Amino acid sequence: MNAACRTRFSLAVLGVASLFLGAAGGGGGTAWGQPRSSLNLELVGPSSNDGKVQRCREVFERSGYAIDPRAALRLRLTLAPFVNRLEIFSARRGLVYNQTKPGWGMNELCQDALAVAQQQLLQENASPAPLTATMPAPFTAAPSPARSSITFDVLGPMANPRKQAECIAIAERNGLSVVAGAPIRVTLTLQPGFNQLQITSARRGLVLNQNRPPWGMGTLCQDAVSQVQRAIIDDGQPPIASTYAASPPPASQPAPGMLVLGPIPPGPTITGPTRHAVDRAINAWKAGQFEAALNAFREAARMTSDATLLFDRAVCEQKLGRYGEAQSHVQLFLDMAPQSPYRPYADQLAAELQHQAAPPPIAPPPPSPTVIAPTIQINPGYHGAGVFVPAQNYCKWGTDCGPGEFCRDRGDGVHLCMGNGVRNAACAWGTDCGPGLFCRDPGDGFKVCMP
Repeated sequence: MNAACRTRFSLAVLGVASLFLGAAGGGGGTAWGQPRSSLNLELVGPSSNDGKVQRCREVFERSGYAIDPRAALRLRLTLAPFVNRLEIFSARRGLVYNQTKPGWGMNELCQDALAVAQQQLLQENASPAPLTATMPAPFTAAPSPARSSITFDVLGPMANPRKQAECIAIAERNGLSVVAGAPIRVTLTLQPGFNQLQITSARRGLVLNQNRPPWGMGTLCQDAVSQVQRAIIDDGQPPIASTYAASPPPASQPAPGMLVLGPIPPGPTITGPTRHAVDRAINAWKAGQFEAALNAFREAARMTSDATLLFDRAVCEQKLGRYGEAQSHVQLFLDMAPQSPYRPYADQLAAELQHQAAPPPIAPPPPSPTVIAPTIQINPGYHGAGVFVPAQNYCKWGTDCGPGEFCRDRGDGVHLCMGNGVRNAACAWGTDCGPGLFCRDPGDGFKVCMP
């Protein structure tokens, strides 16, 4: 344990010890024989095991605390590779502590959890009362049915009914009710060599989509339950709509016609740097700086999978005239969050984009002019100076020509029968001319047989 942790732990122990001494009266007695304070301790996550649970129990019991599942203060320590998380739930105040912890050793993690729990015990009552007066009331705060019910599917080529039953049993041991059609769905897909965990909320769409290593089924199921418990807490938070352009319409009414659409509020999981990016996007939107708003929404989308950011990007792209991109993003929003209370606005936006993205009608191209190849009429017979022009035998196929002749192009697209070999007869090759004659161009672009 580092010096800071030892200091916090020592101060917390001294603070609780002083309360015990004060409870004995006179400031100098001890409360021997009186009941010890109780805490409910849970170790979950892929790196947890029975040995680590026992080590934490020993740390707590050495400090005078009893581990009781009925205790009013419940600690949940989630152990994962390289990072851990400590959550503390109060029967009276709900979630009072939720922070990640480094990859410390188990002794440091357990002592840090105990120190934080001692501080929360001091705050459990508004006016401090002796901790030894009575045992704490059992942890009876029951979540609403919508927050405690989940649908749990185990799919993929490696799945079977026994594995699904194991996950359902672990979920129910953690206080969840597994039913069909619940507002939160857990899908664990088992593949050879890796697995995938998805959590979908009816209100917020896809909230988790991550690969998981090839852990054993107990570890996979416990990890899925830990993740869905956080999603249940987040799902119960009210939407933040005060700084946004649109609030959802009543469920029984469609969106008002011709409403000028704006960004919609993201889910309550948007915190820290992600929330800062969203706030910058909203400020840019209000200032009419739609390109800056789009860039900030993109930045936020890289840090979270909240489906509402797809809608927010789509309205920015609509303002910028990028209708194709906007159509893609609003359709993704509808696919990921089909039950969103903002669904009427998404439907309106999709209809607007379909009209705006439709290309204008294209006029048919003008007809191409007909090009007629010029023909040269050469009359057969003698043309003075002993020049004889034979009759031109036009052809289309070789069968149109006589024996020893071939249907060939004279150079301008006109086909003639060649091969008769006489002087001034049309030719393409020297073989088309008779003895003593050669196939040459006299200067007009057409080859003839000549000496």
